[in-house]
Amino acid sequence: MARDFANPNLSMGDVAAGVGLSERAGYLAFEAAGLGFTQELQTLRLDQAREYLLGSSLRVIDIAFAVGFSDASHFYRLFRRRFKCSPVEARATQAWSRLGAA
Repeated sequence: MARDFANPNLSMGDVAAGVGLSERAGYLAFEAAGLGFTQELQTLRLDQAREYLLGSSLRVIDIAFAVGFSDASHFYRLFRRRFKCSPVEARATQAWSRLGAA
């Protein structure tokens, strides 16, 4: 999953097949670990998006697509929910922190 998270069509079937499990067994493995497939996939994508925001000058929309989101508004909503700020605010805060630390 960590290798293919940017594929917007990544499914549990793909991930499970990659490790030699059936789709059902994949869901059961996530469940046994107390995790949800969709939530974990979103977490991977959002964490990578944050890294891109803070370490590159790519446009926010390009970052959203690069990490596997196919809908910008959905990306913004999930980013705000996870990090308590918008992607633009996260980038601005990071830039401000660097300026203040100099």
